[in-house]
Amino acid sequence: MAKMTPKEFHTYWYTDEQALLVAGEYLNTKSQAERMEVLLKWGLTEYKKEVERNIWLDELLWTYIENPPSPRVLSACRDGLSSRRTRLEQEQLIKRFKEYLQDLGLLREYEIEDLIETYRGELTCQLLFSL
Repeated sequence: MAKMTPKEFHTYWYTDEQALLVAGEYLNTKSQAERMEVLLKWGLTEYKKEVERNIWLDELLWTYIENPPSPRVLSACRDGLSSRRTRLEQEQLIKRFKEYLQDLGLLREYEIEDLIETYRGELTCQLLFSL
């Protein structure tokens, strides 16, 4: 595998089927030694830091989704408000999420953009399943 920049690896991690297999194996390990074996098997030992970072990003996103800062807004979406109002409320949630990510001061701009798009998709799914 050719050397990748952190941004290229981030894209690879979230779009390549092989990366999904790596992630699954990596997350099912119990020790650092087992994790290194997984990375060695897939030729990704030099990306250990980026693998850990992407796993942390996933955990950050799903923790935020499972514990939304404003349950009232999500419940209003589920109660079937007009689609215009719902879209506005969804954009408010996305704006708050972006501010939260920026306030952390730990993320790269492309990571913030990817997390926001995933969050937007999750909010849309929640809204569709609530109608």
